[in-house]
Amino acid sequence: MNIVMYGIPEEQARLTAERYGLSLCRSFDDIADENYLMLQQELVTEEEQLDFFTRMMEHEPTIDAVIVAHADALSTVHYSSQPGKFFPVNGDAEEEKLDEEISGIIETCLGRLCAHEGI
Repeated sequence: MNIVMYGIPEEQARLTAERYGLSLCRSFDDIADENYLMLQQELVTEEEQLDFFTRMMEHEPTIDAVIVAHADALSTVHYSSQPGKFFPVNGDAEEEKLDEEISGIIETCLGRLCAHEGI
């Protein structure tokens, strides 16, 4: 499983990577075939946004989920993501709630949890 995270605190990304046995990286250049969690830096310039869009298209077959908790450049990240692979989370939530939301997304992608469980 490969996951791209945008706007997620670094500590949360690190804990998530450890929990699911993923290697944490910060660039598409570091993603191999699978088992990577890429923590994307904030996209500020149009060049960064275009590069991100291009790289997402190149890596689309290997990206299983894009988890976003930040409003800046949200449209670029959303537009670059395949339908069914884009998951927004509440970036203002307390640490425990954010962890719960992210874990629920990953567990669902892994087929370990039905999306409606816990409702």
